[in-house]
Amino acid sequence: MKNGLRFVVSVLFISSLCVVFLPREGMGKEGYAGTASCVVCHKEQQKAYEAHAHAGVTGKWAEEGQEKGIGCESCHGPGKAHADLGANALQDLKKNKGDMKILWRNNNKNDEFCMPCHRLTDNDNILLAGDYLIKYGQEYSELSRSKKAQFKVTCGACHDPHLTVQNRVGIKRKCLDCHKGKFAIEIKIPEMSKLTCEACHMPKAVTKETGTRVNADYIKGEHFAHVFGISVDPAYTLNDGTDHISLTKEGLGRLTVEMTCYACHKTGVSPDMPRDRLIEAAKKIH
Repeated sequence: MKNGLRFVVSVLFISSLCVVFLPREGMGKEGYAGTASCVVCHKEQQKAYEAHAHAGVTGKWAEEGQEKGIGCESCHGPGKAHADLGANALQDLKKNKGDMKILWRNNNKNDEFCMPCHRLTDNDNILLAGDYLIKYGQEYSELSRSKKAQFKVTCGACHDPHLTVQNRVGIKRKCLDCHKGKFAIEIKIPEMSKLTCEACHMPKAVTKETGTRVNADYIKGEHFAHVFGISVDPAYTLNDGTDHISLTKEGLGRLTVEMTCYACHKTGVSPDMPRDRLIEAAKKIH
């Protein structure tokens, strides 16, 4: 009887291992294990992933074999060899600081793994824009056309790729974490010091369609811009006439006062001012 019970327990144990390590449905291309295999061990990452916008993505960007969701291997690369090693072998490798058999896309740790999804063209000198707002889905290209890129600031410098940005949970570094010491920026107009950096430099100036016309002067987008710089050139217009954002002689994109200052000064939050006065005031803020 005892031998029979041991046999049943052994069969159940071996079966459970098969459930964990056998290929999952929707594994996709050769060398890929599929997100369903990753989350067997990576429980904390699974919880974060389920709350992330990446989990709800549908259409051509969804992981192969799944109806929706950008999978773990979309960024980390093929993980079948990693999963096939099993938990014990991986722990031994970790202790010995050996090869964990899984890498970030392109074997680097910059923002290249964000690039395939977060741009709309293959040319980062091209940033699509309408007359008043930037087109949605170009965060990588926006950053590339900002001064931040010249200082090697990457997506991962501010964003935790595993955590949602809702309620700022996934924001691991804020503006003032870097803009201090020799990089500190003085705000010369006292009233402006009450605002956050993002209020002006990351306005809702990005849209999937045409934005929302708040009033005759101001059109609001749905998403935060990642261009950061604001033009104080009266002749600067967002659209260069070809539905691309206008670039400065340094090759940088710029936000306009219509996208930034108007959000307060044309909506009743702050005193109304004409465009030329707002440009002059913007020159004096920093």
